[in-house]
Amino acid sequence: MKVLASFFKEDWHYFKYNLSKTLNGIFYFLCRIPGVKKVINERIYAAYELKSLLSILLTILSILYSFLIKIFVFVIVILTQVSLITFFKGDKFSDVFSKIDQPMMQQGAFLWLLLVVVIWGFYNHFSVITTQKLIDFYTAFSLSRNQFILGQKFVGIIKNAIFYFFAGLFYGYVANNMTLVLF
Repeated sequence: MKVLASFFKEDWHYFKYNLSKTLNGIFYFLCRIPGVKKVINERIYAAYELKSLLSILLTILSILYSFLIKIFVFVIVILTQVSLITFFKGDKFSDVFSKIDQPMMQQGAFLWLLLVVVIWGFYNHFSVITTQKLIDFYTAFSLSRNQFILGQKFVGIIKNAIFYFFAGLFYGYVANNMTLVLF
């Protein structure tokens, strides 16, 4: 249980580390703009209250962004499916949106689940791609490389499962069938 707790603790510290580096980078490049340089003082790097407020805002935006990307991919899958069916049946493309009904959305949900969640998620969670920020983090804080990467993968799977669950709930609401989430 301590190992699982350490996975989440390390992930939280890594998130705060990335957020701090991102905010410092934004401030650095803003200070490079000639007109803005006079307004922003170098003491902004030590303004922890401002960084805390911006980090909360960026965290909320990143959660919304992740959720909206999953919904966007779902909409693209359904529109592609309807377009291909319309093309192969020889129907007019002006009638594409009138062909979207509940069985079509259920088929689209299955394709979305198969293509995005299973295939892309399988590749994403069983391949190890490390970024320079990740390497810098576990090197700077003397963490075990294998343990840290394993923890990142584990926590990533849980985060994605939560995001996909809420995206599925949204889809079930749109399709007027909440049991589609559990298929």
